[in-house]
Amino acid sequence: RCKEAVLRINLTYEPNEIAERGHNPLVRNVNLKNVTCRESLYAMVLNGLDDCSNIQHVTITDCDWSGVKGGPKGNYLDGHIWLEGQYEYISLEGVKINGEEVTSF
Repeated sequence: RCKEAVLRINLTYEPNEIAERGHNPLVRNVNLKNVTCRESLYAMVLNGLDDCSNIQHVTITDCDWSGVKGGPKGNYLDGHIWLEGQYEYISLEGVKINGEEVTSF
């Protein structure tokens, strides 16, 4: 069981959080393989930056996520994948969400 999402990448800092600012975070070369989850709110949450693509090269392979409740559409793909900001090179191979294969978004 995943409380929020099977995969979450969040590059947007909480504005009230005490942290050093002045540089953009970067996440790249993430590989997620053979992950099964039977309950989550979202399959994936990607909170990228609006002004640059700092989520890069994420590969998800042979995953089966069922019981994904989802949320309202809008920034969401069928309510199951929450996307904000920019990202590039997201690859899905053999990924099922609630029994349906997802190959792109």
